[in-house]
Amino acid sequence: ESLGAMMTRFFGVGAAVAAATTVFHSMKSQVIEAAQANLKLEAMLKATGATSGFTATQLDEFAVSMSRSTNIAEVAIKQAMSVLMTFRGVGGDSFKSVIGLAADYAALSGGDLVSSVRLFGRALEDPISGLSILARILGREVRREHKQYIEDLMAAGRLEEARGEILKLLKVVKK
Repeated sequence: ESLGAMMTRFFGVGAAVAAATTVFHSMKSQVIEAAQANLKLEAMLKATGATSGFTATQLDEFAVSMSRSTNIAEVAIKQAMSVLMTFRGVGGDSFKSVIGLAADYAALSGGDLVSSVRLFGRALEDPISGLSILARILGREVRREHKQYIEDLMAAGRLEEARGEILKLLKVVKK
């Protein structure tokens, strides 16, 4: 065999090894990132007393399902879930709704899921302040009667109902 043929084969093998190494390192990074997202999610569940209303397994299943239907990476969804858990007043069905609505908003606005979840979480945490956040999201002021109704609910100590109204207004973003 000629020296030229041997060198060509040698460089071909070298290129293949380099490509395999790059793929391996990329996969390793993805596995590490996924493991970190899982650990953070579990830590947030413990830290918040599972106020989201879900177990780690249920949140994992939701992230997998949402990832398949939206093409958003599971890691990003789990990161968003961890952020949303810092807003202790968001749990149960509204927890899943906020994640879904934030994904829609991120897609519409060209933003990212974690930032959208943080924005929506702030709007729900304090519904009166949430009205100005909603105005930014909607691109217009919230109607006076909605504002007044939410303020009345808050004055009466009906925080969960006020959050429900904010959630209804956030659903308008999807349309």
